[in-house]
Amino acid sequence: MNLSKVLIALVVSSVFLNAPVSAQERRDEFYYLGEMNKASSVMVVEQGIVPAALGKVVAESVSLVIADGDKPGAKRPGDYLELEKLLIDAGGPKSAGLLAVDAHGQGVLIVSSDAEIGSFQSLGISIEPDGGSPQPTGDIVVLSDL
Repeated sequence: MNLSKVLIALVVSSVFLNAPVSAQERRDEFYYLGEMNKASSVMVVEQGIVPAALGKVVAESVSLVIADGDKPGAKRPGDYLELEKLLIDAGGPKSAGLLAVDAHGQGVLIVSSDAEIGSFQSLGISIEPDGGSPQPTGDIVVLSDL
């Protein structure tokens, strides 16, 4: 074998082996959760599970969270519940109203919405100031997939 070809091969392999891995090339749990969320945001619209407008919000939220996670030193949660909180923050949770609790700790909330119930992906309950707020701002104390 020609010595110059061997040296070129060693130099090329050294460059590729020592090249820094970009954020997009990282294949951690965050990466795979992002890939699944991208696919899901397309599938739910194509299957008619959510309206196209909501699908667009979901897809934009997924893209934003992935882009944020690709920044140097950014947090890249591998736990879906942590990632879901980031997605909700990015897409902006929507208030479903105030849940008033009586002296016995019981309360009922009737949600009315123009969107079909099947278009909602999760339900969260947060602690808010008296009178509520236009967007949820307090700590989420309950978060559940629907």
